[in-house]
Amino acid sequence: MPRVPDAGTGHSGQCRFLVSGGLPVTGRVPRGSGRCRAAWHADRQRLGYPVPVAGADGQVLGYASFGDWRAFEGHRHTVEHSVYVRVDQRGQGIGESLIHALIGRAREIGKHVMVAGIEAGNGGSIRLHGKLGFQQAGNLKEVGTKFDGWLDLVFMQLTLDARKAP
Repeated sequence: MPRVPDAGTGHSGQCRFLVSGGLPVTGRVPRGSGRCRAAWHADRQRLGYPVPVAGADGQVLGYASFGDWRAFEGHRHTVEHSVYVRVDQRGQGIGESLIHALIGRAREIGKHVMVAGIEAGNGGSIRLHGKLGFQQAGNLKEVGTKFDGWLDLVFMQLTLDARKAP
């Protein structure tokens, strides 16, 4: 599979729009937080963590990244990823390409497990992760919010290597 290029700082505005689903404000990234997004991107680079971006004709169609699962030494071999695909581009293989890119990069830097926390109503993402070998690991009820409602999360995980010990 061809390598998906990493996002540059010039992509931050379009990436911010994807995080919000095209809405002016969400519980995650408020409008106008370009400085916060740039700091987040710089942190990914400092950690050696990828931000692959899928695009066409100068437009960002999707992007992804991963970060530490927990900020404790004992969890250093595990990452949690996020994938954002433009609404009008979903179901076209973009998310799959981005996840493949993340899996490859996580393996390259010696990670052992990749975790996905998926909103329970996002059947498309749950099916895609299952297709890619992720297994359901648990459900957490009412742990997130959006539009003044509670969100449940489905956690899925993929073991990236066969090592028996760190």
